[in-house]
Amino acid sequence: MIGSVEKGKRYELYVFQKLIEKGALPFIPIADVYGVDAVVRKADGSYVEIQVKGTEKPEQRGWFNVPDLVPRGAFFILGIEDDGKDLITWIFPSLVFAHYTTARRQLGLDSGIKKYGRTLRDELTFYRENWTQIT
Repeated sequence: MIGSVEKGKRYELYVFQKLIEKGALPFIPIADVYGVDAVVRKADGSYVEIQVKGTEKPEQRGWFNVPDLVPRGAFFILGIEDDGKDLITWIFPSLVFAHYTTARRQLGLDSGIKKYGRTLRDELTFYRENWTQIT
C-alpha cells in the first residue's frame, strides 16, 4: 500500500502527462513552496501556476482541501477524483475554487444543495476536464 505522498506524486505525474500531451510544458519547483506544484507554459507562451489535489477513498471522493490557499489570477487548483478505475480532473481557477469553498477552504463536489439548489458537481460541471484553461 502506498502513502499519501506517493499518491500525491502519482496524481501530479498524471497531470504532467496530460499537459504534455496537450502541448503545454510543466516546470516543477525543486521544493513544494507556496502551494505551487508546477508552473505551466501554455501553448500560447503564457504561464499559469497549478496545485494538484487528489481523493480516492469513497468517503472523501470529490472533496478537495487547500487550507492555505491564496487565490489569485493565473493560479489553478486541479482536483483529481480517483474511483479506482478512472481519474477525473476538475480544473478550477483559484478564485472560483475559493468562492465555492467552506471557511476552511474545502470544496465538496457533492455538497451545495442548500445554497445552489443542486450539487456543486452539477453547478461546476464546466470545470470538469476543461484542460483548455491551462493548455
